[in-house]
Amino acid sequence: MQRFPLFSRTLTAVGTVNPHRFARADGAQAGAGDIPLGITPPDIQEVYAVTLLGDEILEAGEAFSAGELLAPDAEGRGIRASTGYALAMDDATAEGDLVSVMLLQPGSVRPVYYGSDGAIAPTGVALITGGTGIGGLTLAAPQPGQQVTIRVDTLDSGSVVLTLAGGATFDDLTSNTATFDAIGEELVLRALDDVTWKVIKNTGAVALSAV
Repeated sequence: MQRFPLFSRTLTAVGTVNPHRFARADGAQAGAGDIPLGITPPDIQEVYAVTLLGDEILEAGEAFSAGELLAPDAEGRGIRASTGYALAMDDATAEGDLVSVMLLQPGSVRPVYYGSDGAIAPTGVALITGGTGIGGLTLAAPQPGQQVTIRVDTLDSGSVVLTLAGGATFDDLTSNTATFDAIGEELVLRALDDVTWKVIKNTGAVALSAV
């Protein structure tokens, strides 16, 4: 498990606020039916920094699987929900487990699953169901400011190979191909211009190469 906050906001705690829980915009711990602002950090003081975007650690309110959407229960823990505010990145085997999640703000684009050759959208969250490997995924040429997260959600064997389209490269200005070899490997990319994807995050040592 790891934390990778991309954006946070300072709040003043209202009432009892526990670590690794959904939090409301007023600083209180979120409850069932609340729309959370983000997730609390490991250490809670009177003033704390809630993570709004990025990867965070959340306490599970029940068992769930990686790839499921999560919302707060009555105690601010994560439970399965059709309208979720975080995406589970690990399995939770029981209530009380701490798991890695990816935060999704209200109104943001929900994850799209890809299980065969084809083009990945250059924005949002792409979850790859790799099966025995996928060799023909592409990522469209970027437009400045676009950001996309690409993560392997399932993979029985083999590798997932993603090639940048339109003459684009990663920010080493040479590599145009990414190879994912395991569940949980992930790239977070941001477009610097119309030909360059900056690697904001590389989890699991995704291999970048020029092909």
